[in-house]
Amino acid sequence: MIANKWIVHSSLILLVLQEEKVASAFPGAIPNADLVSRVVATLEKYGYGETTMLTTSLCCDEVNRVLDHDFTKAYGSHHFSMGGLAGFPFGGVTSFGGTLDRRCEVTLS
Repeated sequence: MIANKWIVHSSLILLVLQEEKVASAFPGAIPNADLVSRVVATLEKYGYGETTMLTTSLCCDEVNRVLDHDFTKAYGSHHFSMGGLAGFPFGGVTSFGGTLDRRCEVTLS
């Protein structure tokens, strides 16, 4: 139990340090949680929500893992990560096919 608390505490410290580093390098950058909230709120205005499958093309670098996990929390199993670089998916036709396969699962369930 103590080890788990230490891991959670260490993870929070690393997240705070990471956000501070991003803020110093990119003034005006918003935290991941704010970005996710804004995306969800914006998409809801257009009718997207519970049955929406969000597909992202984030770089697979570990820096983006937190954002990827935050989107997964917001959309649950309705989030598909294609991977990418600068927003361009690098999975090609296979990634888009995977997105369509998952879309059918969401629609049918």
